[in-house]
Amino acid sequence: MQVAELFADKVKPPEVARHLRVSRESAYQWHQMWCQGGDRALVSRGPSRAVADCRHAS
Repeated sequence: MQVAELFADKVKPPEVARHLRVSRESAYQWHQMWCQGGDRALVSRGPSRAVADCRHAS
């Protein structure tokens, strides 16, 4: 899990965001989750609701 490794290496969320090409907001959310629950907290829970809704809208 690349993001967990970066946080474990003390890489700050803004740098993680740049490296992974995601928003800073996402990186900060992931960092908070990682701080509270470790690697397991970062396991994907599937697509977001917005993506799921988009797939069903036709």
